[in-house]
Amino acid sequence: MPLVKKVTKHGNSAGVIFDQPILKQLGWEVGTEIEVNVRDSKLILTRRQYANDDDVRTTTQKLIAKHRKALERMAR
Repeated sequence: MPLVKKVTKHGNSAGVIFDQPILKQLGWEVGTEIEVNVRDSKLILTRRQYANDDDVRTTTQKLIAKHRKALERMAR
């Protein structure tokens, strides 16, 4: 059975308060950065993911390979 929460006013904005058991289940705490997306009228909240060194290295290598000729021309 889903938990029902109410959107409440917070100054000029609106928000939903997450109880500690929900935060604990998600592994979130106060200050956790989350990404907010809307798909098919559904709100999707996910913990913000940062790229690690391997991801950055792989992406950089792909970009260099794809644009090598242009990069070499610009380096002259």
